[in-house]
Amino acid sequence: MSAQMAPTGVICFYLNGDDTENHKRVIQFMMSNGLIRKTKTGRYYNISFKYNEQTRAGEYGDDFEGKIKLDQFIDLNTGEWII
Repeated sequence: MSAQMAPTGVICFYLNGDDTENHKRVIQFMMSNGLIRKTKTGRYYNISFKYNEQTRAGEYGDDFEGKIKLDQFIDLNTGEWII
């Protein structure tokens, strides 16, 4: 029996980089709907977000380094807001 892979995808949302309140709203929606994976220990993965300029510059795949990461907003262990 093969292990089932969870579906994957990309979520696009457009916010100003300094719009903390709307970042929190989007992240809360993602967390509330199980859209951010967790490790076996229940810790959130430190997913990355990227600016539109990074997309235009062709930053994708293994070489991509997000300039905004989830741990800038929440404690990855508890899911509590740190900002």
